[in-house]
Amino acid sequence: MVLNGYGDRATVLDPADGRVVAERALPGYSYRARLAAAGDCLAVVCTAERPTHRLRVFRWK
Repeated sequence: MVLNGYGDRATVLDPADGRVVAERALPGYSYRARLAAAGDCLAVVCTAERPTHRLRVFRWK
């Protein structure tokens, strides 16, 4: 998984050939974010310097 730009879109690439498997827009603040996926859920944690860390969870569909 990779974040594009300032984290406004997540892209999943096939490790064998690099083709795009899935993409998802991530509305909201995702600068310096970390991604984790399980099933069809994608968790995004913002690690930028701020008083609180933000956690958001999306479904791929």
